Amino acid sequence: MMIMYAYLKVSKEAVRGTNAVMSLVQDQWIGYYMFGLLQWANVYLYLAAAAAGALGMLIGHSVQKLMDQRHFNVVMSVLMGICCVLMCSAAVGWISLASG
Repeated sequence: MMIMYAYLKVSKEAVRGTNAVMSLVQDQWIGYYMFGLLQWANVYLYLAAAAAGALGMLIGHSVQKLMDQRHFNVVMSVLMGICCVLMCSAAVGWISLASG
């Protein structure tokens, strides 16, 4: 998605706004709870992930003020690439942080 934003030359304000709205409406905890995927044994992992997400948002908000559009596109594309590698690694089974 970030590569598409860069290709279309979307402003960083529009990207940040779109991602903020998506984060609010894409509340995955509800779906996880409904399908019984949340486990009390992993509650500390969930809390750590939530804290890391909040910290990442605060840091990202502070740092983006120092970047121009070109730097913003590069940083966001690299972050999305890292996320893709981590998700694929978890899907294949190379990474497993929680039991279950």
